[in-house]
Amino acid sequence: MYILLIILLLIFAIIEKKFKSKAIGYISIIFLVLFLMFNRGNPDYENYKIIFEQPYGYAESGYIFLINIIKALGGQSHNFILIILGLFLTFTLFRWKKLVNKLNIVVVLYAIFPFVLDVIQIRNTFMILFVLNAIIELLKGNKAKCMFLLFLGSQFHVFGYLFMLAFGIIILIKDKKTFYHLLIIGNIFLFIILPMILELFLPLFPKIANYVTTSNKEQSLLIWGLILALDLIIFNFFIIKQTTDLTINKRKELHILHDIIYTGVIFYPGLIYINEFSRFFRSMFIIKYLFIAMALPHVNKKSRVILLLYIFSTAILLAALYSRTLDFSNILMQNSLFD
Repeated sequence: MYILLIILLLIFAIIEKKFKSKAIGYISIIFLVLFLMFNRGNPDYENYKIIFEQPYGYAESGYIFLINIIKALGGQSHNFILIILGLFLTFTLFRWKKLVNKLNIVVVLYAIFPFVLDVIQIRNTFMILFVLNAIIELLKGNKAKCMFLLFLGSQFHVFGYLFMLAFGIIILIKDKKTFYHLLIIGNIFLFIILPMILELFLPLFPKIANYVTTSNKEQSLLIWGLILALDLIIFNFFIIKQTTDLTINKRKELHILHDIIYTGVIFYPGLIYINEFSRFFRSMFIIKYLFIAMALPHVNKKSRVILLLYIFSTAILLAALYSRTLDFSNILMQNSLFD
């Protein structure tokens, strides 16, 4: 089913491009969302059913508040959460479709990776959807609204605070050289002091302690760190340096997305000491897809080919790595629409 889903989305993308039909693009989004909204069997599904009944002590306050609202309105099942999440995903992608002409590419890439993980880890999915909407507000210049949406996202998953920090750096540091120097210095500083910080503060924040690893994760740093390093090199050569003649507003939009991706540098140390820090880098993938889709119309043909080959290769690579422990097709097949 996983491969079939990707093939069908590719067909939708080809039809949309050939016939210039925006309606097909919206249909492909809805088609993808149905696999999330009506999923009834993934590794976390039963756990989330339990959380729905007893959310206190595990879930973040925003997720608990949503559960309480659903119960107050007569909802009796975790499946109502999935319906709301599906509608939120649809709303978010529809918003981005108005900004990105080639969103069909984004939808296909997202289906490859990390869509299946977002079907499983729904609190993280709520968080990243708030981040994607926050980016739209930042592109519009609505900084306060952007930070408010990021705060809401952090109330669904604690790792949302990382995005608040990343966006805060982007908003506050205007000078590019200072921005890049700060990220590099911050990276070195965190490598040195993060172990001491964890030892000092973990007793005060037991929820974060659940994510801390007992051994160094050099493999995680190698995978995610290497991909980010390649991202920055390729994006600089084939996007940033080729879009200098764009309008000020369009260039500003591209640079904002590029800077968001670049902030991952400061979080490298977390990959070694915290099990789930890869969530931040994983969530960056859809932001990278949007960045490339927004840039494609403005670069030459050779660059478009290189960018597409690179981003599809990294998406397939990560999907292959995760599929060693997760049966993507089986997860997608556990859908009430197929009953």
